[in-house]
This record gives sequence, structure tokens and C-alpha cells, in this order.
Amino acid sequence: MNVVLDTNIWISYFMARKHVELVNIVYDYNLKIFTDATLVRELADVLNRPKIKKYINIEISELVNFHKDLCYYNDTILKYNNSPDPNDNFLFDLAIQTNSEYVVIGDKKILETQHPDFTFVSMSYFENIIFNLKSQKIKTEKKVGRRTVIRKLKK
Repeated sequence: MNVVLDTNIWISYFMARKHVELVNIVYDYNLKIFTDATLVRELADVLNRPKIKKYINIEISELVNFHKDLCYYNDTILKYNNSPDPNDNFLFDLAIQTNSEYVVIGDKKILETQHPDFTFVSMSYFENIIFNLKSQKIKTEKKVGRRTVIRKLKK
């Protein structure tokens, strides 16, 4: 599943110290999180703001590098210009050009926006998607495990 996480979502993960959890989600469920130059710049800018910086006890450069390492980089061509927040036009381009299914964002105006190529979702909705994937994975593992036991009994 291809996903774009807006800057405010990254900040939430960093401030809650849940970025390691994000690594597990990415690898356990084969997520591809995409980023581009605009998102990296915006993330670095927001992380350097005093009101954010005081809640984060990790070097800003380490967090930006973490972001870059976890994400797939896209050379986004900026074309879109109909976002309710003009500063977020790049998110539309990034999602379209990476065939992302979801853009996880906290901006309520943008959450109400419909787009034919992807869906805007809140962080809690995204976490529910992950929870459902986790449930499906557990059910599949249980079924596979049961079949293995049945096969062994038949032998």
C-alpha cells in the first residue's frame, strides 16, 4: 500500500516517540511511505520551530534522516493548484505521482476534500486501517497454522 504522511503526522509520531512503531508498521504491512523535497523541507522547518523543538529530545537532523530512510523519495513535479490550503498542493502531486492510496493528514479542510486518485484520512483512521490489516494477518496466520497441524496429523 502506497501512503503519504503529511508533516503534522510525522511531528505527531516524533513528539509521541512512536516513530519506531512506524518502522514496524511499514515493514510488517509492506507499506511504502513517500516523500519529496518539499515535504522534507517542511518537516525540517517545523521541527526547528521552538514550540515543537522543546518537546523533542532527539537531534533534528536525526529525525529528518529517519524520515528520509523510511520513505521512498519521489522527484515530484508540482502541477496541482486546487488544494483548500495552497501550501499543501504538493501533497496532491506527491500522492498522484506515487499512486498512493491514502494521504494521512490532520487538516480538517483537506480531510473533507475528495479526490478520484486517493483518499485523505486522519491519523486515527489510518491506525484503524493498520489495525484491520493486523487482524487479517493474525487470522491468516491462525488458518495457516491450523492447516499445518491438520497435515501433520494426517501423515
